[in-house]
Amino acid sequence: MNDAQADNYQSFLIRMWRTDATTAWRASLSDPNTSETLYFADMKSLWAFLIHLTEEVGERNEGSSESRRKGDEQETAP
Repeated sequence: MNDAQADNYQSFLIRMWRTDATTAWRASLSDPNTSETLYFADMKSLWAFLIHLTEEVGERNEGSSESRRKGDEQETAP
């Protein structure tokens, strides 16, 4: 998978559990490509991580698109 594909596709195994009906859900997020596992004390932390991850990729993609546009403009300028 090249960098562009990696920016547009993420794959994780999410496990969720709680010790009983009165405790908060906990979660782990495992990356099958790296075998890295992250642990989250609650669902809010998991969602915050996923939102941050996708926003970070989006910002990277916007920056590279802008660089390509500027490069195109420079090539066509007299």
